[in-house]
This record gives sequence, C-alpha cells and structure tokens, in this order.
Amino acid sequence: NASTVYETITLANNPDSTTNYSVFPSYYYGYGGSAGSYGLGEGSMSQIVITNRTASNFSFQFTKSTGQNSNVYVVFLIVYNVPNSDYPSTY
Repeated sequence: NASTVYETITLANNPDSTTNYSVFPSYYYGYGGSAGSYGLGEGSMSQIVITNRTASNFSFQFTKSTGQNSNVYVVFLIVYNVPNSDYPSTY
C-alpha cells in the first residue's frame, strides 16, 4: 500500500565475496491482481533502482501510486565477476 517500496536482498552465494556484480531487476508481468489489488499495468509502477551494493546484500527501491495494493513479483538476475569491469558499490 506504500507509495515507495524499499527492501534489502541478502546474497545467498557470492562466490568471491565481491561487489563486482551486476543486478538486472525486472517485474514479472504474469500476475493480474485480485479483488482490491492491482497488477503491474494498473499500479503505476516506476523503474526499479538498485542501491547500496555490498558483498553480502543489495537494496532496491521503486515507487507506485499511493494507496494501491499491488500484487507483482520483482525478480533479479545477478551476474558476478564481469571481466574488465569496476563497478562502484553504490550507484
């Protein structure tokens, strides 16, 4: 129901305990909502922003229309140790 959603995800397996990884977030479009709630298209969802990357976790944030209960899945693809990259811990 909140207008801003902010959560932290703990990494279960970071092979080299590094911050050199990329997080690719996405919404799962397959759920249409239920009585009193909204699916992705109806909930005015913003893009997902990744913050505070550490070797053990990262945070994400998105906004949506205030007062709307939204039933969506947020999924992440995490790619570790991308060659020739030097990502900052927060962006």
